[in-house]
Amino acid sequence: MTLHYTYMDAKDVNPAQASFVSANYGTPATFDRNGRALSNSDFLVKNRVNGTLDWSKDLFGDNMTRVSMFFEYRSGRPFSYTMREGIFPPSSVCGGNRAFAQFDSQLMYVPTMGDPNVIFSNTPGSLSNDSALEASFNSFVAVAGLEGFRGQITPRNHDTTSSRSRVNIRIQQEISLFDIPAIGQSRLNLYLDIENLGNLLNDDWGRVEQVSFPFSFTAVDSVSLNTNGQYVYGSIDDFWDGINPENFYALPSVYKIQVGFKFEF
Repeated sequence: MTLHYTYMDAKDVNPAQASFVSANYGTPATFDRNGRALSNSDFLVKNRVNGTLDWSKDLFGDNMTRVSMFFEYRSGRPFSYTMREGIFPPSSVCGGNRAFAQFDSQLMYVPTMGDPNVIFSNTPGSLSNDSALEASFNSFVAVAGLEGFRGQITPRNHDTTSSRSRVNIRIQQEISLFDIPAIGQSRLNLYLDIENLGNLLNDDWGRVEQVSFPFSFTAVDSVSLNTNGQYVYGSIDDFWDGINPENFYALPSVYKIQVGFKFEF
């Protein structure tokens, strides 16, 4: 049996995950591309626990039966709440080069209740406030745990997605076969591998759910300016997609079963 625990505290200014300079400059969430703040790293996995269990015994003569298990738990990945600057063609409401507005990387400002600097409307540049849309935004802020950021710009990677756990198991059985002259006893090793055992037992277990790369969620689908100098926040679905910003990743979530054999002499 083994058991391991890892704690990580990793921060960076720019994760530099892209292969192009322009993408590394424009993609990471920020409030100032030329003066980025030190923030939680995209690579941060704050807590990770893994362990192994191994049991073996000769149940049938001198043929060994062996069961091995691997377990892993890891904290969720960090992500940011952002705003989409301007409308098509892209403008640069929040300052900077218009070409980078399409990256949706402007960190979200969370208005205070009744903030005079922000109104809500799905019409860019509107002068009238949509109270139903504002109420929807306030519900999103409450559910997302952003009340403490009222009147502030949310930090990069301040929130985390769901944690993840998985169990893998292998069952092996030796079978004695025949003697090979001048070599000795031959054996057949049968094995059964099950990856992500939890998902085999329950569809809701062992799932991988996280915010898509570049690990930012566009909570405000459009932010524009009206003639009164106010920001106009709009949302395609009335901010309800922000209630659960995570995406389900099928391939690493499903269980896998592998059966095989090995002949030894």
